[in-house]
Amino acid sequence: MNFLGAVHACRAASRHMIARRRGAIVLVSSVAAQRPGRGQSNYAGSKGAVEAFARSIAVELAPRGIRVNVVAPGVIETTMSADLLALARDEVNRRILLRRAGTAEEVAQAVANTAARLEEMGHYVSEESPELDGLAAMRSMMHVWFFGFDLRLETYAMQTGHAIGAAMLEPVIVKIYEHARTMNAAQFLNALAGINTARRQLGRYFTKYDVWLCPTTPRVAEPWGTYSLGRTDVTIDDLAEKIFAGTCQFTLPHNILGVPAISLPLAMHSSGVPIGIQLGSTAATEHVVLQLATALEEAMPWNDRVPPLHVSRVVSAQQR
Repeated sequence: MNFLGAVHACRAASRHMIARRRGAIVLVSSVAAQRPGRGQSNYAGSKGAVEAFARSIAVELAPRGIRVNVVAPGVIETTMSADLLALARDEVNRRILLRRAGTAEEVAQAVANTAARLEEMGHYVSEESPELDGLAAMRSMMHVWFFGFDLRLETYAMQTGHAIGAAMLEPVIVKIYEHARTMNAAQFLNALAGINTARRQLGRYFTKYDVWLCPTTPRVAEPWGTYSLGRTDVTIDDLAEKIFAGTCQFTLPHNILGVPAISLPLAMHSSGVPIGIQLGSTAATEHVVLQLATALEEAMPWNDRVPPLHVSRVVSAQQR
């Protein structure tokens, strides 16, 4: 059903689109196609076939003005996932950046918005699912960042005369220092290997596309203190989940690849805070990112948006 249903639906729909020489097809895959779990061989295999099929017909139908895209949702609240969520909801949510399963309505709306946007823009834009386990990549990056951190910190302590400890450092920094003292070369090399794997996975995306358009983070601005290094409820084991989870899925890839990216406040959330939209490109193409950002700022200006709490409002009130 997963694979053959997609094949038959595309065959029927594409006939009409070919006649009109325009159209957009959006197929539904799953993150299981890239990161399957135990007992999912049939399901993951069929969804992997859907993604391969979509890439193939995208090439075949592109000359006829038809775009083919794939949406790959994570765990969704449906009858199919009910047993899994009943048994291990906390464990499943821990692996999801938003800390909850999605809903079928959210996915359906996302698909509808994607298809509508592709029709409206008239550009060659494709929905893609770059292969990346953000938290795993962040853990590898953390090991690279932290290896030797103890030596650097001890050098700073000698130069300044300040002792290393809770009196001088935030709690999270103290934990990182203590962890760095226990690290060895094998951990560092394994972390480099993990980053290289992520770099190759992400590199496949830019063999097909020039620019990656995505949200800056999966959530809008967090409550004050969420990312604070002064938190006392964080350990090295859950540092990635508690501090970096909100940023690692979309911003980290550009750090891993060493490519340019820019974030623009192109939209506003109903709560009154901006939604960051990120543009990333390939190596040494800063000009592409800047040109696109300039064009978007002209088309979707934000300089007249002033939040309720802003220095200009405070100054105006004082002057009155």
